[in-house]
Amino acid sequence: MDSIVSQITLGGGNLTYYRWGVGEKIIIALHGYGEKATSFAGWGSSLPSGFSLFAPDLPHHGGSTWPDGKAFTTQDLHAFIQTIIPKDFPFILVGYSMGGRISLSYFQAYPHQIQHLVLIAPDGLKMNFWYWLATQTKSGNYLFKFTMTHPGWFLGIVGWLGKNKLVNTGIVKYVQRYLGEANNRIRLYHIWTCMRTFRPDLKHIRRQIKEQGLKTDLIFGHYDKIIQPTQGYRFIKSIEPYCHLKELPTGHLLLAAGSAELCLEVVTDLPAEARQPLSGETGPEIHTS
Repeated sequence: MDSIVSQITLGGGNLTYYRWGVGEKIIIALHGYGEKATSFAGWGSSLPSGFSLFAPDLPHHGGSTWPDGKAFTTQDLHAFIQTIIPKDFPFILVGYSMGGRISLSYFQAYPHQIQHLVLIAPDGLKMNFWYWLATQTKSGNYLFKFTMTHPGWFLGIVGWLGKNKLVNTGIVKYVQRYLGEANNRIRLYHIWTCMRTFRPDLKHIRRQIKEQGLKTDLIFGHYDKIIQPTQGYRFIKSIEPYCHLKELPTGHLLLAAGSAELCLEVVTDLPAEARQPLSGETGPEIHTS
């Protein structure tokens, strides 16, 4: 199924977003670091009847623009959502990787509109020391900015740690991928700085899930070296009646072919064989621009 691409002006920037389907059951999906809304295109091509899927290009990704140095906040995301779907209309919120951390923070701030929360290999379940240092402290941000222009010392340390098996090879490859080229380093600096306000309070969120009785699903790759399933198991303790965790036999790329269909089953509560093809149904009135 082809997508409809739209754009809205928000916070001094422009957010591009994609829509698949016209059903009344709305899914809002947030992609990971360095990806795009089209990461969910596989879902769009097999979206069952009755659903609409919206996916934005987050700031500094895809076709979206955002002022350098300006934080993107839960209030900005809320304003975006309230613009593209009817006000207070319930929806399924999905976050993959970095989008998982954003989704957790959004649920913390605006819990009652969300009817199902799905976190796919989510960032935010464990405090990343380097991210905290780089985005939450002045000295750390200075060091971060310096490292983005003079990365040799940091790459050397990470390489030594990997060689001596003090960090796993997945982390080493991840660092080399995003710090090895100048353009990637500049982009990393802008994205981390932009997303610095998304700091989920996990204790508070668990309490909200329990009080709200919110259906919550976590999906991890069993072989993921970046965000490991153990983080999810720690998170769901005490909220198992509402929160379920599923491991798939893959790594971090859970939106790739094969894994994507299994994730969509969790999001829609429909296995592939039970899904009906999209028809000419009409859903809620949606903003397009």
